Amino acid sequence: AVEEGRAVPVHAALTNNEDGTYDLTFKATVAGRYSLAATLDGAAVPATNDVFLDVVHSEVFAAASTFDPALSVVRTMGVAGKLFTFDIEARDAFSNFHTLGDQTFAMTITPPLGAAAVEPSVKPQSIGTYAALLTPLTAGEYVLTVKHVASGLSVLDNFVAVVAPGAADSGKVVLSGAGVNGGVAGSVQPLTLTVRDAYNNLVGNPADGITLEIHTNRDLPQDAAIATVAVAPVAGTPGTLSASYSLLFPGKYWLPPP
Repeated sequence: AVEEGRAVPVHAALTNNEDGTYDLTFKATVAGRYSLAATLDGAAVPATNDVFLDVVHSEVFAAASTFDPALSVVRTMGVAGKLFTFDIEARDAFSNFHTLGDQTFAMTITPPLGAAAVEPSVKPQSIGTYAALLTPLTAGEYVLTVKHVASGLSVLDNFVAVVAPGAADSGKVVLSGAGVNGGVAGSVQPLTLTVRDAYNNLVGNPADGITLEIHTNRDLPQDAAIATVAVAPVAGTPGTLSASYSLLFPGKYWLPPP
């Protein structure tokens, strides 16, 4: 028997039943359609012309399951507040894709310490894959375990996925330091900015999109900005920026939200 599109044949065994019939047996490990080509004493048997055999996948073997995208990508693709999803591809012991979509998978998640519990789900898709879905709100490391319910075996066991903070939320930026309350003309006034996303996570790149200006008018017209304060990340302190300014003339100035 030869699988369509496959050059190497799968050899079958013929057993003579001594009554003019023969039993044919073969073991295929690759699911698909096979054409049958039998010979008797070196001559082709016409009865097997245009005979095809369909071999389907075997039962699901949890350890052979694969993932899309690959786990190396899944490990770092999560972002707080966004849907985190990847596909489970159920396969048999010979790595044949299990296409029926009739299996059940269960996922459990251990969130970072102090984070709220996450309710995951695993939903069958029309193409036979299973979509694992979760929406974590807290940045950090999540431990994922996925089991094939029928066998009780793990498809994914204690897999650590890292969820990154979301983008900076201007409403979550906090200014602190002596420079918030002003200072002495000509002196450098320090500021500290703590930058968080919409879910209160300290952001990983706090300087992205952050602009800090000093204005002379509370109404903040564009031409009232007299200085732009440079900000810089504080090494080893996530979500924290340092800044400073120096004004030469006494007066009242405004630091609008960044």
